[in-house]
Amino acid sequence: MMDIDTRHNEANEIVKYQFFEELKHVQQKDPKTVRQHVNAIHEFELATGFKGFKSYTAEDAKVFKHHLNNKKNKRTGQSISRSLYANYVAHVRTFFEWLYKNAKGYTKLKPRDIAYLKVTQNEANQAKATNYQESHEVAGLLATIRNMPEQTIVEKRNKAMFSLVLLTSARISSLQTARVGSVKYMKEFDNWAFLQNPKTHKTKFAKNITSFFVGQCQDIIDNIANWQAYIVSQGFRDNDYLFPRTKSGFNKQGEPIVELTKEVIKSDTVIRDALKDALTLNGLKYISPHKFRHSITREARKSGANTDTLIALAENFGQKTGMATLIANYGDNYLYKRAYPENCVISV
Repeated sequence: MMDIDTRHNEANEIVKYQFFEELKHVQQKDPKTVRQHVNAIHEFELATGFKGFKSYTAEDAKVFKHHLNNKKNKRTGQSISRSLYANYVAHVRTFFEWLYKNAKGYTKLKPRDIAYLKVTQNEANQAKATNYQESHEVAGLLATIRNMPEQTIVEKRNKAMFSLVLLTSARISSLQTARVGSVKYMKEFDNWAFLQNPKTHKTKFAKNITSFFVGQCQDIIDNIANWQAYIVSQGFRDNDYLFPRTKSGFNKQGEPIVELTKEVIKSDTVIRDALKDALTLNGLKYISPHKFRHSITREARKSGANTDTLIALAENFGQKTGMATLIANYGDNYLYKRAYPENCVISV
């Protein structure tokens, strides 16, 4: 069992709590962003022996950065990434700047000392540098879906999930909270769409996202539509989860059975594992479903997609751009352009 460091400084805990509450409720930061600040400040305390924040000096910044430079990733055993290093330093600087300006008793902190919580230009460049994002060919992903079994309830559900991910590039959190009524054939646009309302779906930055299907592969669309029709026949309504959790049991004859619940799949690991199994069985390396966006975008660029198509893809991903806003607000009805069949980049 791994030892958990329970050391703390009571005075530090009080101001940390106040800071985190402001991040959550005043600045309305995403929970993941708050957690990053929590982790960064904890690393700072580990590096400085949990000394009081009031005693902070420029030397502590140097000690902290030295600590991070020697920190290893527990999973890989390698040094932590430069982006994580830069983020941790920036988060701790934000915290001390907040202490100096807002926390009672911390006005004696010196801005010049806080300024030491910065990375060098080289470190900043290293943090921004990105490796080539691995992705699979769209043809391989289509073959994977088509090879997935669909005999059991779980197999049918997983095949429909994989199909929806490929056709919309939806995030796992949004897929997890998808509702029966959120996948619709939009007669007005002659295309299917996944409507992600932040009131019911977990979307990034609580955006309202309309993701039109980017492929006219009828069998892949049928995987989703048939699953949707099936659970409706089982009494599911529009606001029930489209990909609900299942439970195992036994019938009166003592035979094992799997039943649908109306509960959300609690862990995104369940979804990731299903996609991993499908890819592995088709001889493909597992990559995050989020990287399907790279597959789709690269397919679009290879096929010579025009600017309108690329803008449509960006909006499908929930990344609204200034150009798209300009066209939508001051040009024609941009939803039509996004839904046009010629904007689809996946073909049989």
